[in-house]
Amino acid sequence: MVGWNNKICECFEGRDGGGPGLCLYATCCHCCLLGDINDAINGPGGWCGGCCGPICLGSCIPCADVCAQAYCALEVAKKAGIEETPVMACCCSLCCGCLYAQVVYKETVFQGQAKMKSNR
Repeated sequence: MVGWNNKICECFEGRDGGGPGLCLYATCCHCCLLGDINDAINGPGGWCGGCCGPICLGSCIPCADVCAQAYCALEVAKKAGIEETPVMACCCSLCCGCLYAQVVYKETVFQGQAKMKSNR
């Protein structure tokens, strides 16, 4: 079984584009990190779709942000050959969203789908 290259409790480790900067970014600007992930996977609407889409949909669809993050995680997992179930993606997105978003983003960096921005 192939898993993520980074574990959910490794948010402060600097390998594969992580570290305290990414942890702070995920905590304070979670929607922007979702935009980065969505852009890296060529998701619907690119960066804006990943960042603003869940916020706009959240006014009429409960847990839209959780669903959007789970969608991004499943797409990253599929492209990286990682076995991830929709239930696991939803549970991780709901219960530890900031940490899970970091794992998913770091996987896009590891797979070369995204480049870590130098200011993080």
